Amino acid sequence: MNVSDEIITLEYNTNIINIILNETSEIVGYISFNYIDTKYLGDFGCHIYDKYRNKHYATHAMLLLKKLLKNIKKEILLSISYDNIISDKIISKLDAELIFEGIVPEEYSKNYSEELKHVKVYKLKI
Repeated sequence: MNVSDEIITLEYNTNIINIILNETSEIVGYISFNYIDTKYLGDFGCHIYDKYRNKHYATHAMLLLKKLLKNIKKEILLSISYDNIISDKIISKLDAELIFEGIVPEEYSKNYSEELKHVKVYKLKI
């Protein structure tokens, strides 16, 4: 199941969704699924490869993800490191609600890298 806008296409591929630039068919990044703990880590992770950053592809991808999930989920959780300014800007464009900011409780922290132990978690209504 693919979904597109005028700039990118999301293409489901096993455990990830490739983010493909329509104009050149290049894969500019991907969205990964989180199966471990969504309470603090979030449901999805979006990664744009270095040479394609600062072109708003992540924002387009997350908006398309909302469209893709429209009939499947009512909301998703998005989690970022508390100091990730770029991801914060992307999430602000999605109109998500901040539901937690702080240190991940110890019983959950074994699933987290050191950089993700202080997080912001947002609820995004689909």
